[in-house]
Amino acid sequence: MTTFQTATPPAPPAPPARASTPWRRMRIWAGAHAVDDFYQGLVPAAVPYFVLERHVSYVGASGLALAATLGSALPQILVGMVADRHRLAWLAPLGMSLAGLGAGLAGLAPGYPLAFGLILLSGIGVAMFHPPAGRDARRAAGGSATAMSYFAAGGSI
Repeated sequence: MTTFQTATPPAPPAPPARASTPWRRMRIWAGAHAVDDFYQGLVPAAVPYFVLERHVSYVGASGLALAATLGSALPQILVGMVADRHRLAWLAPLGMSLAGLGAGLAGLAPGYPLAFGLILLSGIGVAMFHPPAGRDARRAAGGSATAMSYFAAGGSI
């Protein structure tokens, strides 16, 4: 008994991968920068919620804003020094995750100390994002000041 083998037609060629241009990479970095800074902007926007719904005093509400500011400003210098010495590609995504978790969970916290700690954590996440993201965005820009301006503008949206 003979068996016939039929030739299978060759698979169609895969579509060409989209070239990763500096402009495409910078749009991604700008979007990430916008999201990260959005988390920091949530704290002042949430002050009325904490005052009216959670009955936090004005002094306590300003303490929450202080936690976000100190958490994001002071550690950023140390994070920058670490980012200069080590690549740590996971630092920017981890920072963005901590910023979102801290800011998002602060409104669910049952008490002021936990809300303060979560907002402080969010600020630390913001601090963890900026130095390595700026370094990697600068590399992705390929020396283009215009491309780098996309990253900077993302933080202002």
